Amino acid sequence: WRLKIDGLVRNPLTLTYDDVGKLPAIQKALTLECISNPIGGTFLGNALWTGTPLGPLLKRADPAPDAFNAVIYGADGFSTSHPTARIWNEENFLACQMNGETLSRDHGYPVRIFIPGKYGMKHPKWVTRIEFVNHAYLGYYERDGWSNEGERWAHARFTDLKDGSRISGKNFVLTGYAVGNLDDIKSVEISFDDGKAWQQAN
Repeated sequence: WRLKIDGLVRNPLTLTYDDVGKLPAIQKALTLECISNPIGGTFLGNALWTGTPLGPLLKRADPAPDAFNAVIYGADGFSTSHPTARIWNEENFLACQMNGETLSRDHGYPVRIFIPGKYGMKHPKWVTRIEFVNHAYLGYYERDGWSNEGERWAHARFTDLKDGSRISGKNFVLTGYAVGNLDDIKSVEISFDDGKAWQQAN
């Protein structure tokens, strides 16, 4: 396995798995969600990811000023792209472990890329190459009409209510979740009167 960072860069890089393992390590607890996850769906999960920041590697490669897109390729033929400005975000990293263990094959062994704030389709597994280009690029799912941005904006969902549900009685429990983008969720509130008054949720 090799990871190449090339294209419109001044210093193309090729990294082995051992090279990545020797880089400064970070840990991040993150939510990963599929863009097609329905309300109450299971294509969503939290994990503790261990890896190394992407920024210092990009700095070593030194992309050219006219490189405005980064195309990321996986060993399975999958690809996607991010604007150069977004790929430089300090939150981005290469992940080698999940919950303290080496990545499984299903989760992208040996290395997957994380672009926090994006849906899962923008985080290629089995990543082998990051190519800087000066043109637009549509990846595997984007060519089928899925969002090319893939930003997972802050949202909240109830997981046990159906359309048209009515609640009665004195005591009841609502469950759900709230997920942020690059900002944390500060609080969740609920309204029972079309937004005239709000109550803090746990």
